[in-house]
Amino acid sequence: MYLLSKIKNAKKENTVREKKIYYLPTGSIIPNPNRTRHTVGNVSLSKLSDSIQKYGILQPILIRKRDIIPFVEAGGERIYSEKYEIVAGERRWLAAMMLNLDEVPCIITDADAKLSLEMSLTENIQRENLHFLEETEGASKLIRGFGADAYEAAEIVSLTKSSLANRFRLLRLEDEEKNAIIRSGLSERHMTAISKVDCKEKRLSLLEQASSASMSAPETERAVEELLHPAYKTKGDEKRKVSVISDIGFFLNSLNRAINVLESAGIKVYKSEIDHENELEINLKIKKRAKKK
Repeated sequence: MYLLSKIKNAKKENTVREKKIYYLPTGSIIPNPNRTRHTVGNVSLSKLSDSIQKYGILQPILIRKRDIIPFVEAGGERIYSEKYEIVAGERRWLAAMMLNLDEVPCIITDADAKLSLEMSLTENIQRENLHFLEETEGASKLIRGFGADAYEAAEIVSLTKSSLANRFRLLRLEDEEKNAIIRSGLSERHMTAISKVDCKEKRLSLLEQASSASMSAPETERAVEELLHPAYKTKGDEKRKVSVISDIGFFLNSLNRAINVLESAGIKVYKSEIDHENELEINLKIKKRAKKK
């Protein structure tokens, strides 16, 4: 892969410098302004802090010198702002800040801003802890901010050009929706379906419904179709004609609610779906309660 080999070569060029670990003041470092991660779970950060308190920071934080270091003049002297920004290891730095550590172990790289973003994206994707929206925003920054072409950006996030183009449509959603998507844990397929709805309020409502009812992606797609093509009345006899999609959607929502009731009562339900071309196959396994002797 062209870009991955480019990143490896860049690391080789910095090998001599990277072998040295610097212990730098924690306050002299800032998050990367182009960072891809926007969400850090409090629970995971707390666990990391506990680990660091016991064993220290085992893997140094990868940093680079800022291109421009802001300063203010006071009493004829220049007081400079933070000198370094993070390339990889923001969670370790945040945990160190929580623990009020005076200094942290760092490795300094000579990567420029573009390569820094590529390295950050690659590391997070390899660790499988970036949300698909954060990956997409990172790819978008590479294209808009650093002149990368669509092929380069797609390769970094391990997607085809067409898949990345489809993801870019999700970036048109408002920040409130993006944050709700990340919190909900819904998949890209869920959100691709919901994004077809024009009204923001209806999108948020669908998002909440899909999340709270643990709807599968096919169920969400059917709910969107039901919303886009609602039931209607005839002019003659005013009889309500409900589409097959609407009937199925109502049934599936009712089924999910019933499953939630059973599970809240401590009865385990295993549900699987197979979406055939002309039919939907649903299998349920309900664990029986142990008989009292």
